Amino acid sequence: MIPWSITREKEKTIKSTLGISAISAIILIFALSITVCKNETPLEIINPPTFTVFFESNGGTEVAEITGVTSGEKISEPSPPVKPGYECKLAGWYKNEDLSGDPWNFGNDTVTGDMTLHAKWTTYEIGDEGPCGGIIYYVNPEGFNFYIGNEANDDTYINAWYLEAAAFDEGAADWGANGIDIDGSFQMPITGEYIGYGRRNTKAIINVLKNMEPPETGKAAQLCAEKPNGGEYGWFLPSSDELNELYKVGGEFGIPDSGYYWSSSQATDGLFPWSYAFYQNFSNGSTFIGFRWINYYNVRAVRAF
Repeated sequence: MIPWSITREKEKTIKSTLGISAISAIILIFALSITVCKNETPLEIINPPTFTVFFESNGGTEVAEITGVTSGEKISEPSPPVKPGYECKLAGWYKNEDLSGDPWNFGNDTVTGDMTLHAKWTTYEIGDEGPCGGIIYYVNPEGFNFYIGNEANDDTYINAWYLEAAAFDEGAADWGANGIDIDGSFQMPITGEYIGYGRRNTKAIINVLKNMEPPETGKAAQLCAEKPNGGEYGWFLPSSDELNELYKVGGEFGIPDSGYYWSSSQATDGLFPWSYAFYQNFSNGSTFIGFRWINYYNVRAVRAF
């Protein structure tokens, strides 16, 4: 502490020793104290250590790591990766590489150091919510050919294992393209399964509709294809056999058990060539052919993956 109060005896001692007055000595000491304070090394601020959480998607699309996590902090669940194949439903993230133990609980579990979370995959079951928010209504463990071409005669296909129906109807509409042969989409339900044809049918129908004079809009196939958030290959109007699989789960999982629904499979007869398409009665499963341009039936979009 600086001696602001000095006795007369101390003042004589300071003056005889330093050759200055006591007041001058006080001023000198004060100045020196300020200089020392200014030259002191500032205190170092030590930040707590941070950690990184890595994600191993085990065959799925890449998931970016989360950096800068402090001890005891929770992390947000990342957007789920996408994995092709039959086992493509994400069943959780696990701290153990062998996927043992409980899955990581993003709402409760906290980080204590660098770590890797490992994805566990399983299969979908009928009635599960699908990747695009719809309902899984058809499962084929062996897979099926899913035709992804944009033309009626395009035989490009990939493997698929599931059909997912939209959660709600797209409304009612007519089929359109009256009297026009949608080349390649014709199929009779009794000749084969024809699961996997719906998207190609839909694309072929839309190609015809947009090239008509005048172009036709608001038709059943267009309502399905224009539905957003359908994944890489989008939503489509189901083929007759894909529609029949949907009928089989009618009354469950939000799938209707009544009403008439369009398929994307065209039909014809000798009297009115290329004026019909197949539709199905969801009350009893009966399949009919109906005029494309005067019948307004329900439309339910589906997708395959």
